Amino acid sequence: MMSSVSPDTTDPLIAVQSAISLHIASVMAQVRPDCMSAVRAWLNTQPGVEVHAENEQGKLVLVIETENERSILNLLDEFTAQPGAISAALVYHEILTGE
Repeated sequence: MMSSVSPDTTDPLIAVQSAISLHIASVMAQVRPDCMSAVRAWLNTQPGVEVHAENEQGKLVLVIETENERSILNLLDEFTAQPGAISAALVYHEILTGE
């Protein structure tokens, strides 16, 4: 399985974009409370992902830093495929460039 935050260098646009930008995203997510430990452990293995906040009801605030948008989307897809995942919603996305 490809890492969720590695750039797709086969796409020339993404390869160029990766060299000049940083994508920062915030995600609101929810998992079943009994699955929180497993999902949190999985999130901790994902490069560029920080669990910024969480509560006992299974709600999470994630911050993602990556080189392209595709990596953010891949992470959201992979998150929702985790056992116990209920939802994940992108609530903020900013692109920082070298300009």
